Amino acid sequence: AQHLVFVGRLVAGKGWRTFIDAVIELRRRGIAVTGSIVGGGPDAELVREAAPAYVNVMGQLAPGAVATELQGAILVNPSVLPEGLQLTVQEGIAAGGRVVSYPVPSARALFADAAPITLTEPNLDALIEGLVARIKDPGEAYPRERLTQWSWAARAAQFERIALELY
Repeated sequence: AQHLVFVGRLVAGKGWRTFIDAVIELRRRGIAVTGSIVGGGPDAELVREAAPAYVNVMGQLAPGAVATELQGAILVNPSVLPEGLQLTVQEGIAAGGRVVSYPVPSARALFADAAPITLTEPNLDALIEGLVARIKDPGEAYPRERLTQWSWAARAAQFERIALELY
């Protein structure tokens, strides 16, 4: 079975409901998937009530445990919230996983750098089709040596260069 993972705050707009619906639909189509939801928040009880038995609602985890959960999995990122560079997408790639995401900034940036990311329109049908495609063809893992360009140190150095150019 292919393992799908949602990581995020359990609030409206982050996409936890869309994640559950996608897992249910994939299984309805006969595609062997399991799911995990990692995170906490005000919708935690709603998530537990909505999740079928094959979706493990894990709550908040330590960073190392999140990385373990993401190893070899597909991170599903159906967030429609206006956020900056989501670290979750980078964490999924760093753990050797793949990503299927709505076109948030971090997913678009890594996609442009040839990371194994499928970008979809922000709706359930497109997300499901993106997941089917990624399950059929996972693609190559992102080279670990290229991850350093996305580190805090590299991003801070870039910010400093930009700030100095403006000064």
